[in-house]
Amino acid sequence: MIIFLQSLMVCVTFFAVKTNPPSDVNIISENTFSRTLLVSWKHPIHETIVKLKYNIRFCTVGSGDWTEVPPNDTESSKESFRLQNLKPDMEHVVQVRCMHYTGYGYWSDWSANTTARTPEDSEKYLRSSIITCLTAPLLTSILALGQRSMLTIITTVTTREV
Repeated sequence: MIIFLQSLMVCVTFFAVKTNPPSDVNIISENTFSRTLLVSWKHPIHETIVKLKYNIRFCTVGSGDWTEVPPNDTESSKESFRLQNLKPDMEHVVQVRCMHYTGYGYWSDWSANTTARTPEDSEKYLRSSIITCLTAPLLTSILALGQRSMLTIITTVTTREV
């Protein structure tokens, strides 16, 4: 591409490169977030040399039905992303790829498969924890303090099917 600027010729070069895929793709499954997985990776080349943007895709193990994260969500050069609204207690496969942040060049190959299981549903875990923690002395204490509305809430939670 050649640009003329006040009788000076300026030559701007864009390299059509294809980098290696991101490395060290890692997935963290957190018990407090049953429907999310935190994906992290390392840049394949130092950011001062080439600034990159990323693309992430995921599916449940065995399905082969990939879902790609919208490009606008991963256009920065960050090295992590939280996948959300996943199915709890399911094994997921994740891959990441990258390209020059301007869009010139080519996408790298996809990274190797990395898998992780989302935790069990946290609401189910919370309900079972509340039921386990409730004891007769605790209920007596609540009644003694006149916390009838709190007792109603706890009774409602404990009588639901777990």
